[in-house]
Amino acid sequence: MATAGGPLWSHLAAWDELLVPVSVESGRDGLDLGEGWTGRWTVTWKTGGDQVSCLVRDLVRTPMVDGDPIRCFSWQREQCHRPGLQFLVSTGRHHGAESL
Repeated sequence: MATAGGPLWSHLAAWDELLVPVSVESGRDGLDLGEGWTGRWTVTWKTGGDQVSCLVRDLVRTPMVDGDPIRCFSWQREQCHRPGLQFLVSTGRHHGAESL
């Protein structure tokens, strides 16, 4: 637990201490959420290198497990940060990570 005015170290913090709550309502004003919006809006992602789309209302019936990663971790000479994969014991898998 962090002390008032002191640093909050992520390895000692609880999840709710790292969370900054933001109201979803603040972004809703510009959205057209009238009747049938789930049949007008589409979602697009990549699976096996191919682009796939479906209506928002059909997402519940769409297998997302085969989707490609949202972000690739590439590396180039003279790049300031070093992207790569980090093994997390909590999930038993490698996850993308970056360091300076």
